[in-house]
Amino acid sequence: MNVDKLAPNAMTYIIDSNYGVKIYGKFNEFGLETNLFLLNSGIYIVGLATTLLSIIPVLILYKLCHPWIKGKMKKSVRNYKFNYFTRMWIQSFLDINILASFGMMHNKLENYVQIIDFAFSLLFLSVNIATFFLLIYLVIRKYKNINIDNDFAITWATFFENCKDINGPNLYYILFIVRRIALSLVIIIIPSGVLQLVVSAVVSLPIPIYIALVDVIDTKSLKWYIIFNDILIVLFYTFILIDSFHNLEKLSISTEKNCVRIVIAAILSNSLFSAWQVFQMIKGCIKHIRNRIQLRRILGEPHETMADASKSTSGTNTMNSIKIIEKEFRKERNSKRVNAFAAKHKKNKIANLEEIKHEELSSNHTENIVII
Repeated sequence: MNVDKLAPNAMTYIIDSNYGVKIYGKFNEFGLETNLFLLNSGIYIVGLATTLLSIIPVLILYKLCHPWIKGKMKKSVRNYKFNYFTRMWIQSFLDINILASFGMMHNKLENYVQIIDFAFSLLFLSVNIATFFLLIYLVIRKYKNINIDNDFAITWATFFENCKDINGPNLYYILFIVRRIALSLVIIIIPSGVLQLVVSAVVSLPIPIYIALVDVIDTKSLKWYIIFNDILIVLFYTFILIDSFHNLEKLSISTEKNCVRIVIAAILSNSLFSAWQVFQMIKGCIKHIRNRIQLRRILGEPHETMADASKSTSGTNTMNSIKIIEKEFRKERNSKRVNAFAAKHKKNKIANLEEIKHEELSSNHTENIVII
């Protein structure tokens, strides 16, 4: 929370902190001077609002674009709508829950600012709770349905895209959200600092154990990155918990140094993993370009035999060869359709002839019986 205070907060220019209830004690040490939720969580609200509002012009541009451009933008727009926004919401889940719960508990409804702040606190808490139950519903639905349709997988990809099997059971995000809810409630409900640390360490431990035992993460690099970071979280709480048994007033210098080392290790792991992802993305782009060049070269070879265009340049040969092959493919596909239709028509005609012949034989047989 002290780190968040260093970031620019637009709400400080809109809301006066004097309208809120002054805060003293441990929450004041976290950097909270007042109970106002809109003021304390301003950087999260502005970030979420900016992301949500920026979706609107993107969708308008997407609707007005040419179909060719729309096809190119489809994947990016889908990722922007679901992955980016929802991931941002999940990452701010813990802080918003803490600040909203804290603001409501200390709200006295003395003025219109506190009333508005209480309403927004209730709104954000309700949305977070609804998001959690929505996640549980989606995981249960994914677990029960053997065949998940493509629309479901695309729409809710932000929850399941890192998992190997879209149809298999996945508890990772449920454990993730449960941990964040527990961490947000423990600091408010439990007065004992030692018990807070015990609960925090206990709820943080199942995630790395689950990921290590159940192979659900799509890539090994992401799997070990998540395990490493979650172990760092458990170690962070454990160091503070051990030191709190000896000194309840203040952390020892060695514990503070260990906590700083853990924070530095988490920052380095995040930076290295981000750099690795960028490297993999660049590598994939280079591989894609090489494959396209190789494909154009392969397609340029039969062009010499199909259309004698040796006087043309290699680039023209490549493009012409692609067009010729596509034309030949369309002809072959159309001929297959025509042949299939003719075969079906011939089959129906034969069936009709056999039916007529069968009716004639039946009528002749009936006439013979009448004559007899």
